[in-house]
This record gives sequence, C-alpha cells and structure tokens, in this order.
Amino acid sequence: MADPKSNPLLIAGSFVLNLDPTDLQRLRIITRRASGQQLLTDYECDMVIEELGPDVALQTLRKQVRVSRFH
Repeated sequence: MADPKSNPLLIAGSFVLNLDPTDLQRLRIITRRASGQQLLTDYECDMVIEELGPDVALQTLRKQVRVSRFH
C-alpha cells in the first residue's frame, strides 16, 4: 500500500492524508470496484477519492461497516 504522502498532487490540506490507513485501503478497494478498473494504482485511487470529497468518503465507509445491535 502506497503512502498517500508520497502523492505530490495531494496538498497539505487534503483529507486523504488524514484518513486512517484501514479506511483508506477500504476506499481504494471500493474505488477500484466502482470504476471497473482493478488496475488503478493507489495514487490514482487517492486522486479519485480526493476529488469526490470527504462527505462521499464518509458515506461510503458508513455503508461498508456492519453495525451490530450493540453499536
């Protein structure tokens, strides 16, 4: 997994840089599936995720997390 900090197109205020590594990995997997392009690099996924924005990322992650009745 590539570190998003190595992506020169992500600026210091990028929310992708502040994502938990597990959440970022989940979003990359979802991005690849949704695009139908399994060969997207981490770099390309990060750019798509950044462009869609934090609201979409949060909604997407919430859909992926199973919520138990105790949660």
